[in-house]
Amino acid sequence: MKKSKESNRYVALDFETMDTWRATVCSLAVVIIEDNKIVDKFYSLVCPPSKNENPYCVMTHGLHYKDVENAPDFPTVWKKVDKMIKGCPIIAHNVGFEKSCINACNETFDTPNDYTYIDTLKLARKYLKSLTNHKLDTVCENLNIKLKHHHNAADDAKACGEIFIKLKKKFKLND
Repeated sequence: MKKSKESNRYVALDFETMDTWRATVCSLAVVIIEDNKIVDKFYSLVCPPSKNENPYCVMTHGLHYKDVENAPDFPTVWKKVDKMIKGCPIIAHNVGFEKSCINACNETFDTPNDYTYIDTLKLARKYLKSLTNHKLDTVCENLNIKLKHHHNAADDAKACGEIFIKLKKKFKLND
């Protein structure tokens, strides 16, 4: 079967939220993968629909509402991201979280949410069975991927994309 350019294109994605309500996305990043190479990146702060800060979320990623209050809202940022996705599969590490953010934002803002997903956490559990855990930083360390700032959306999306590329090559995974 002949592959089209689009069939070998993926989008690694990561969100950070201001609160446990998944629609409170405060930053997001996208990494475009074509032909097993990262070819483009996008990062944006996002002003969430609520000023509420969950202390655990803030401690995890370091962003406060004051850091994002002048950032564009989710629908504005997602319009650009949706164009970047172009119907390609979305890759995330623990895709359930990213998918829940996309769905919560769809309910709150009526943004698109019909995507196909690939979970690098599930791939790591399947192919890297000897690891003590399969957290993003552990998988990165095992695959010799630099993860500069864990829980920074830009660094996490890039790391997720690199995990996908390495697992795909190492285990000869088909598209």
